[in-house]
Amino acid sequence: KEGIGTIDDQQGIVKLISTVDGIEGLRDIQYELGLFKSNGVKLTNKTGADIVIDGKYGEGSADELDYDVTKRPRLKIANNAHSGTLSVPTIEDTRYEIAKTLYINFEEVHAMSDTRIALPSSALICEGKILDQEAYVSIASLGKQSQSNTNVSGFAKITLHRAKDGAVQTNNSGSDILVEIGIDPSSTAQRGFDFAFVNAHDLKIIGDGKHININLNGIVIYNPDSNQNKELKINLKKVKQVPGAGKIAIDTKDKQCQLLIVQKVADEQN
Repeated sequence: KEGIGTIDDQQGIVKLISTVDGIEGLRDIQYELGLFKSNGVKLTNKTGADIVIDGKYGEGSADELDYDVTKRPRLKIANNAHSGTLSVPTIEDTRYEIAKTLYINFEEVHAMSDTRIALPSSALICEGKILDQEAYVSIASLGKQSQSNTNVSGFAKITLHRAKDGAVQTNNSGSDILVEIGIDPSSTAQRGFDFAFVNAHDLKIIGDGKHININLNGIVIYNPDSNQNKELKINLKKVKQVPGAGKIAIDTKDKQCQLLIVQKVADEQN
């Protein structure tokens, strides 16, 4: 049951009730504060006016690209209400990140002059989080390869995207995104006979805030007995999740790429 008290008859204390994590560009962070007696019993604002609690943003990992830093945090508990909610809009960007913290330090209560309302201490420090949107990885061919080319070259490119709209993202998570690939059984090119991968064992989109993709590199093996073009189909098999960051999936559309290994004779005729 909710206790209804008259604020000017007793000391009212403002406490944090709950927070709701924000999702970058999709959901606000929400901080709910309420009125209580010192013994924890709920109070209802009967002052006849809004009770306003002002604060400021504290130290946290969220920055100006994550939320609007220009608006000062202000929460209102309306007349006849027990609690009020402050919503902080999140901002969408193209950084793939771990969850960010956003602290609000509520420091000042404004109420009617004859009303005794206080914070538990000099500041009520409330922690919220901004979660990142989901992402996915895709694979695309970097073009045909010739048997006359014995140098290391790019076979395919694996790229990180935002799941919502496919926008290319930079890996700012601080952790590498590890990807596993496989050769589709319908490929006519044979590993170790027509080609060899160079870095298939170590495919990672580095999490230093500078990388959006990784190239799968390989070498074409010249075989004098080969007299026909070979097709290589590469599948994305697995992507390792980054702890604390948005979920990463494999693109349902671009999860396979195809490239042609052109036999040497045909290539020289071109």
